[in-house]
Amino acid sequence: FSPLPDEIKGLLGISTDVAMTDLLRMQSHINRILTALCLSAQPDTPVHAKNIPSYLVEMKDSFDHHCSEAFSLDIYQERYGISKYRLCREFSANFGQPPLRYLNEQRLQRAKEMLLTSDMNVQTISSLVGFDNVNHFINLFKKYVGTTPNAFRQTALADQPVLCSPAR
Repeated sequence: FSPLPDEIKGLLGISTDVAMTDLLRMQSHINRILTALCLSAQPDTPVHAKNIPSYLVEMKDSFDHHCSEAFSLDIYQERYGISKYRLCREFSANFGQPPLRYLNEQRLQRAKEMLLTSDMNVQTISSLVGFDNVNHFINLFKKYVGTTPNAFRQTALADQPVLCSPAR
């Protein structure tokens, strides 16, 4: 998920009355935009080049592309013949977080996109991204994002900038 849209919105949202503080805020946004662009231009080391076991790459790929489906470590334990505890340890060691947290972040990222690009209600979005219990979804969303799904949508819609030049 790119920070560029938020930085550009922040840049465009700066007042047309150019004061020193506005110039400093503009410079800050421009620095973050250029940093993000430079970092995105750097080639990442492919997952397969990091000597990560193929079963972990396959597991992560499932989470990335099919996050709305039901997952269970028991299924992966049976499929790979490796204990679910070892799968958790190895996934965490290679990807920086446990599989469930990674899966939840993928689901919540999709939910944020749906909240911003559709008018579907929270219950429908919750179901579409893979949560059976809407209350659990709302609690996780608040834990990871810091606000409820509806508040996130309302804030994002209210923060949409009016397109204008920050300089006269």
